[in-house]
Amino acid sequence: MTSKKLHSAAQRERRRLGASWWAALAVTVLALVTTSPAPTISGALPAPDDAASDATRGTSEGERGDDPLPSSAAEPPEVTRLPDAGVPGPHTTGVPAGTQLTRFDGDLVITTPGAVVEGLDIYGFVRVEAPGVTIRNSIIRGRSVANNAMLIYAGSPSAAGLLVHDTELAAAYPSHIVNGVYGAGFMLRRVNIHTVIDSVHIFGDDVVIESSWLHGNLHYDNDPGWGGGPSHDDNIQIQAGTNITITGNVIEGAHNAALQVTQDQGPVSQLVFSGNTVSGGGCSINIAEKNKGAIEGLHISDNVFGESRFGCAMLIPPSTHATISANASTNGAPVRIDRRAQ
Repeated sequence: MTSKKLHSAAQRERRRLGASWWAALAVTVLALVTTSPAPTISGALPAPDDAASDATRGTSEGERGDDPLPSSAAEPPEVTRLPDAGVPGPHTTGVPAGTQLTRFDGDLVITTPGAVVEGLDIYGFVRVEAPGVTIRNSIIRGRSVANNAMLIYAGSPSAAGLLVHDTELAAAYPSHIVNGVYGAGFMLRRVNIHTVIDSVHIFGDDVVIESSWLHGNLHYDNDPGWGGGPSHDDNIQIQAGTNITITGNVIEGAHNAALQVTQDQGPVSQLVFSGNTVSGGGCSINIAEKNKGAIEGLHISDNVFGESRFGCAMLIPPSTHATISANASTNGAPVRIDRRAQ
């Protein structure tokens, strides 16, 4: 179909369906241009069973109760990025300034291999169920939920090769049960993630996070998911996986850790953490073996560490032999590394 005929068809559909369905039609048109058939749009996205362990905050979904007031929260996002380069932040991550966005109300389930989702302001959640998907130049805000939810879920084996770039993720309805990106086999580039509990949650192989800004985590002093105790919010939590690279990011604003390795779902190995500006957490990097053995191939280099609650940059078990080099602190003090089994 030629672009002229496609445009005419779209106009007829818009008049027939009305403006309330135009956002859905826009996604269909985009899919027809980039790939065929179109992504599936669904009305509901229940929390997946395989995003368990710390993702469920220690309780079942039915035990959550009413959402408390957050002790920190950000305002709804705006398209403020400027077209320049530099340290990841408001001018270098998220949607480029001047980008025209189309509002889309509802959840988006992508089932077409190679689909491209572009230029959407999504008031719902995104679930990727196909390989080679690209999400770019968009904002994902979620919606009000009663159970655990992820702004982007890419935990299905069929979702390998997901690329998210120049996109902002921020909960329009801040809650102790809403998180950022969950899954494996994805790349995040120039992504701005805030106003969620965990920014990124990894439980599989082949993940790259680069040139992104992870900040402004939600934190609750009385989190129902933690028995009324404080939230365990992390910028990045890794429960299992190998071949994971985190480079060139600004990572800040989490209460528990900037990088938390738990091995709750399996061994973690070949983890590179380099060239980041990082702060926050009790210790900004917190490595736990959880009786699953040492983390093999852990490389931490060329990072700049700011303040943390306990004054330590890294907490690493003595049995994990990490390669640590060329790290610095913002105040010029030696980079503190604590060694303790956990």
